[in-house]
Amino acid sequence: MAKKKDFGSILMELEEVIEKIESGDLSLEDALKEFQTGVGLVTAGEKQLRDAEEEVKKGEALMDSLFPEGDLWK
Repeated sequence: MAKKKDFGSILMELEEVIEKIESGDLSLEDALKEFQTGVGLVTAGEKQLRDAEEEVKKGEALMDSLFPEGDLWK
């Protein structure tokens, strides 16, 4: 099973893909392969962002249930 990349690694790899494509040194076939790799990286990054957003929402819901007045310091 492949190890899940962290968000920072995804961004760095995506930057490398973009640089390769923008260099103009790739054949059309290789540029298309890099583009497809980039699409996969964007998809993986978006999933991680959605998952993180869901975790934040769960945390907010928990805090609201524990402190319904919304002020932790009262």
